[in-house]
Amino acid sequence: MSLLDDVSIVVTPNGYKAGELYAVVPVPTEGAEEVTNGDFATDTDWTKGTGWTISGNAANFTYSIPSSLTQDLNVTSGLRYLIEYEIASNSGVSLKGGGSNFFNVGSSIPSTVGLHSFSVTAVNSSGIEFRYLSGSGSLSIQNISVKEVITPSADLDVTRATAATRVDEAGLVNYAEIVGGEQVTNGDFATDSDWSKASNWTISGGSASSDGVSAISNLSQTVVDFTGKTFLVEGVASNITQGFAYISLGGSDLQIVVDSNGAFSHTISISTANSTLFISARNNFIGSIDNVSVKEVTRDNVPRIDYSGGGCPHILAEPQRTNLVTESSDFNDSSWNADGSNLNLTRTPNAATSPSGENDATKLIPNNTSKNPSTAYIQDSTGATEPYVSSLFAKKGEYDYLISTVGTYNGGYWASFNLANGTVNSQPTQVDTTASIEDFGNGWYRCLITTTSTGGLGICLASPSVDGTISTNYTNTTNGIYIWGAQLEVGSYPTSYIPTSGSTVTRVQDQFSRDGISSLINSTEGVLFVEFKTLTETGVFRQFNLSKDSGNRIYITKRGDSGNLEFRMENPSGNLNFSFSENTTNDFVKVAFRYGLNNFAVFIDGVNKNVTATGNVFASGTLNTLEFDSPLGQPFYGKVKQLQVYSTALSDEQLIQLTGTSGTDFYESYAAMASALTYTIQ
Repeated sequence: MSLLDDVSIVVTPNGYKAGELYAVVPVPTEGAEEVTNGDFATDTDWTKGTGWTISGNAANFTYSIPSSLTQDLNVTSGLRYLIEYEIASNSGVSLKGGGSNFFNVGSSIPSTVGLHSFSVTAVNSSGIEFRYLSGSGSLSIQNISVKEVITPSADLDVTRATAATRVDEAGLVNYAEIVGGEQVTNGDFATDSDWSKASNWTISGGSASSDGVSAISNLSQTVVDFTGKTFLVEGVASNITQGFAYISLGGSDLQIVVDSNGAFSHTISISTANSTLFISARNNFIGSIDNVSVKEVTRDNVPRIDYSGGGCPHILAEPQRTNLVTESSDFNDSSWNADGSNLNLTRTPNAATSPSGENDATKLIPNNTSKNPSTAYIQDSTGATEPYVSSLFAKKGEYDYLISTVGTYNGGYWASFNLANGTVNSQPTQVDTTASIEDFGNGWYRCLITTTSTGGLGICLASPSVDGTISTNYTNTTNGIYIWGAQLEVGSYPTSYIPTSGSTVTRVQDQFSRDGISSLINSTEGVLFVEFKTLTETGVFRQFNLSKDSGNRIYITKRGDSGNLEFRMENPSGNLNFSFSENTTNDFVKVAFRYGLNNFAVFIDGVNKNVTATGNVFASGTLNTLEFDSPLGQPFYGKVKQLQVYSTALSDEQLIQLTGTSGTDFYESYAAMASALTYTIQ
């Protein structure tokens, strides 16, 4: 019997979209289409309320009174169905499932532009109804589909309503994001069309050119509603001999300055209600622009496939954190001059390639010969006694050491970091204050200080050094080190970098779950297997969970109070309340929990822990949810390389293969197992 024969759920760092992390197994299947004329090819089969029309392969609604679009369906109450539809355009209308709807009766449903897909259990045997909820604009809906779910998907719902960074496959620190389709028409200027041009702009030879006659003039195109969205703007400039060009979305938001030849690429977020792309010639601009591209970027709820540490990637889940530094990479901003000695350090922007891959690192150069040139101090004024972590990315230049501090400026919670070999040269002497360093490749290190100091905490840029000591004599005004990405956060351990620009920024917690999958979880016997590493945190529990509710669950926990791994099954009938704990290091660990009638086992890194437990488990169909959390609110924070659920109680030999870390009787990953057993992942 092969492991692959019995696996029912496999979650690995895999494909994803906003709000969803795809499972490798199972491959979901659906039944026949329940909707007739869901593509609106004809003006038939639908009952249209006031304001609804069908044309152009869409159902179109313009608000006059609340009304509905409906169709009778042959659905069965209690069965699960996949609902899909596309909102082609929307100028302010929200929809809900109306009173005759078999799903989400009376509840709001997604109404933003784009594809929407979700599965629900039918609450009755009625039809489908899209009903006006609020707003006074218009909306177009296309490609409505309803199909019975035969094999449900185990794709995990991902919730994190903010952007978040990760380390990508190239080792760069950047946002986890999804780049959408092209919004610009004729961005390569292949024809003299689609653009509105001032008289001094011409389109020919595959580019748009300004002749410099007008001091200010525009080339423009109506593209898409920019409001509240983020866009990747790219292009190529050439033949610039005078002035510069602004590129802006909406005219008044952040403007991209193009003043040199070559490719440009910028990601900007827009608040202005506008839909016009402007290329504006300024200062009698003479030059050419071509290959203009504008693509929407989605960052909220995008799962993070993280490659930090090298090797295979992992799924990253972190708690909510706020970067209290308001300018995380603009070290010449006035917020970095709180100690009043800003002249003691020269900060040269755009002096090197940062861990983001952009040329936005700052060179930090001491330039004072009479006093300790500590400078650029930011302080949080709360005076809280909570643990704080300061962090700063640094790379050696002519100097090898960064001397940095956290705490009040005069308190001097000093540490020095050796940027030549990636070590902490000297720890802070204060109680409850420690320094550490992390390698981010290409000579870059993240230098960290954790403290529980009272009286206000901060992060202070301080002197680069040759030997790791504070000097009072810096006569060379060009030597220094490179810095980027400052962060000050409340917590006992550091989390991923949170960029800021003008204000503090909060990244909310990552959440992963999937409900409605009782057909994929054998409640009477099976195995829960996870390869993971938790983030260090004292006094809290981090959990993976198969459950129905807080009284019916099988879970694996990393305890924050003892450091123990805990394996537990809770059954409200009192047949069995099984628990086993073992202390492990806080590194990646492969663990499997087998459950079944009088058949329980725990394997950790290929070792059978020989637990002794007898008793019943659950009735068939009891467990219906998989989550990186628990019903009691103990979310997992850490790194997950793989998670698998098996529908049978695997043998001891199979569990050795599954959880082993060396030798021949184990598999390093699901892909390795499939290859070894000559299976093809489809």
